[in-house]
Amino acid sequence: MWKEPWSIVKNELRLLWKPYVGTVLATMLLGFLASIALDQLTGYLAGQSGAYNTVSADIIFILLTPCLTTIFISSPYLSFRTIKEDPFGKRMALYRILPISTKVLVRSRMFIMLFTLITLSIVFYTTLAIVLSDAFYQVVSLPLYIQFALFWFGFSLAFGSVFVFIEYGTNGKMLYIFSFLYGISIFAFIVLFNLINKSSFVLLILENMQQYSLILLLIIWALGIISYNVWEMLLRKRLNKRDYL
Repeated sequence: MWKEPWSIVKNELRLLWKPYVGTVLATMLLGFLASIALDQLTGYLAGQSGAYNTVSADIIFILLTPCLTTIFISSPYLSFRTIKEDPFGKRMALYRILPISTKVLVRSRMFIMLFTLITLSIVFYTTLAIVLSDAFYQVVSLPLYIQFALFWFGFSLAFGSVFVFIEYGTNGKMLYIFSFLYGISIFAFIVLFNLINKSSFVLLILENMQQYSLILLLIIWALGIISYNVWEMLLRKRLNKRDYL
């Protein structure tokens, strides 16, 4: 059950190479912006007094890293025509005509999501590691940074797996509605967390990784694996019932 889904993934990636390359380049830019946000927290980590921007890092890691599960520089995410044309739904309708089982089709959707997440995460965290300042590494060791990156990979899997269901289990209109509500709700959480705690969620994770890295990694990766399997199951049920006519 691995060969058939992966064959579909490879063929689809060949067709999507242009938006995929665009997404990789955008991810590199995001890594550069993330380095600026993390560098701004360096003084706080070093125990220096002063005013620090704690919101930027939260926006990038909490709001945007789950989007690494998607090819976000592609027409479905960049054009309002998606609301009417529903390109993901049309793609599924085409696949449903072919002699491909629902199980294979759903697994191919999950594989392309996972492949995208792994690829973009490598690009993002490698770019971030390269451009972070020496001052940051004086406070955060390289092993701690790797653990930090692994935590946010698990976070992206846990909270980003829902996108594959929204893309292929709903329609273009719901994709935009969900994206809007997702952005608003996460941004509201970030602002409230920073106002109440006078600190950054990213900073909190980074500080706790020094003592509880194994526990935090086990928890977030367990949530990621559970989320992956739950959304795969829900998408399979949805496609079995959905009428594409």
